[in-house]
Amino acid sequence: MNTLLIGICESSTADTELMIQYLKIAEACLSMNFKICTYSTGKALLNSFCPIFDIIFLNLPLSDIDSTTLVEQLRQRDAHLSIILTAETNEFFSVGYEYSAQNYFVKPLWYSKILNELKKYLANQIVFSQPHLWISNHQGDYKIYLHKLQYIETSNRKLIFHYGSELLSHNGSLNDLERKFLDCNFFRCNNSYIVNINYIEKIVKDISRYSIHLITGEVLPLSRNKKRVLAEILRTHNQ
Repeated sequence: MNTLLIGICESSTADTELMIQYLKIAEACLSMNFKICTYSTGKALLNSFCPIFDIIFLNLPLSDIDSTTLVEQLRQRDAHLSIILTAETNEFFSVGYEYSAQNYFVKPLWYSKILNELKKYLANQIVFSQPHLWISNHQGDYKIYLHKLQYIETSNRKLIFHYGSELLSHNGSLNDLERKFLDCNFFRCNNSYIVNINYIEKIVKDISRYSIHLITGEVLPLSRNKKRVLAEILRTHNQ
């Protein structure tokens, strides 16, 4: 069953509960599974935000942060996030337009509006054809889109996913991940790292050692016996 990760940022508890009710009905109607995260303040949303949400329902204004600043930061962190704005008036319509919100609703919200937005999202997105995986830790479950994943490292028997500007941990082994990524754009560059080759800028030799420089400015070690294979992969990939 397909899964959507949906965020709700709403200061009104009653409206949050109503939105969840609508989404549960839509979930059954669309034969899907929704993972719903709720936030009552803009700062709470930003503090825990990772670029893994499919849709955010965002009510404006919120008392703890400027509305334009909030929407701007969400868009900067995830250029593809579907943001649906709600408000009591048309006051923030220009904010939605400037930062490419999927839609803007003046309250009250109706189930038909929510359902139509979900259908529109599914019709316009190729999200389910994009490779992804789910990871879990003590903070929750995360949907990881592989094209946004820069690299994975192992540390203290945990996997650390470098995902956008976030670090997400997960119990597991690089060997298991390597098998999953056989048909994807990932390469095991040494015993401790798997790198997304789309983020590689260059391979650098320093005396007898090799390293991988990423477009993010980070540097990863490259085993000598893997350098030739990676160089050939990059030549083929960039043709």
